[in-house]
Amino acid sequence: MAIYICICIFSFVFAICDRKGKRSSIFLFLLLCFLTYFRGKNVGTDIYGYSLNFNRMNDNPISWNYPIPFELGFNYLLLFYKKYISDNALDFFGTIGIFYVISFYIYFRKKTKNLNIALFIFILLGSYTFSYNIMRQCFAASIIALVLSGIQIEKWNKQLYFYIITVLLVGFLFHNSAYIMLLPLAFHIPMLQKFLTKRNMIICIIASLMFFSKLSYSLYSSKTPSSLSIAFICSFKICSF
Repeated sequence: MAIYICICIFSFVFAICDRKGKRSSIFLFLLLCFLTYFRGKNVGTDIYGYSLNFNRMNDNPISWNYPIPFELGFNYLLLFYKKYISDNALDFFGTIGIFYVISFYIYFRKKTKNLNIALFIFILLGSYTFSYNIMRQCFAASIIALVLSGIQIEKWNKQLYFYIITVLLVGFLFHNSAYIMLLPLAFHIPMLQKFLTKRNMIICIIASLMFFSKLSYSLYSSKTPSSLSIAFICSFKICSF
């Protein structure tokens, strides 16, 4: 726990003293990748169950989805990695964790004005450590963040339709929490544009973290992705201010 507190402190100092610093952001990025890949075998709530799935899996689909049922795309991802790259479950978890950090880092570099502030918020809101506990949700979010980094969805155009199709496919193949990433389409509704100011967005962020997370957990336990997906949207929007 101490190392993650230190990372949060480092990111805060960088955000205050060196908002656009390339070297400090690269250092923080590499540090996050290192910790993600070399985390301990007991770090993360899903790692035990996911390890059982990974170790049991083979070419026969009967061996899949035990003890945790996965989406079709994630099952094939596990099988491909185990068959052609490594049969070590921790290697797989570390790889998709690094992909998660890389995707968001690319997104922040391209979409935010102050990279270190974006990384600080990414860490402070818990979006970074989510990848230790909800790997399928975070892998889905990684793909969407990577797609968002290369397109513009501020207007109704072909890129926006491509984004919608991507979200639908990612939700179907990897985790249905991805569907909530269609909520940014609300920014295209004229009636809501006046409401979605910076002040109101910050209020919504605080409310979602304080209310929806607790409500979702009490109703559906840790299996519900809704509050965590809302947190991803919070990260996207607050870092774009």
